[in-house]
Amino acid sequence: MDRDTVVPVLIKKLRDRDQIQDHYNELFNEISPNARDDGTSSSSTTHQILGALKKENTLKDQSIEDLQERIEIMNKNIERLNDELISTNIENNILQDKFESLNDEYNKLVQRWLQKVQKEADVMNANVENINSSK
Repeated sequence: MDRDTVVPVLIKKLRDRDQIQDHYNELFNEISPNARDDGTSSSSTTHQILGALKKENTLKDQSIEDLQERIEIMNKNIERLNDELISTNIENNILQDKFESLNDEYNKLVQRWLQKVQKEADVMNANVENINSSK
């Protein structure tokens, strides 16, 4: 890695670390004053708060795992849809080529038919003129 890519990553990691440290300080500052202010407070209150925080942390970890599973499933669905889209585009291209081919064949057939009908009309007109000129 070069310096330009390492520095932003390092700065982000340091900011994340500082934010986590602030959360810990905030957490322990909330617990400590409560324990000090309440002169009758015992370590059981601290254990209760700590237990509640651990339970909340466990729930958050489970929520993160659930969200990661959802993301994996969505990514698989996106891949499947992309594959279907690609195959549909290929099929569309093949059908478009076939349509153009059939359209060209149809136009050639119509031209040949028009030429044949024109020849027949010319022959009939020539016959009519011969009949009219012989009268």
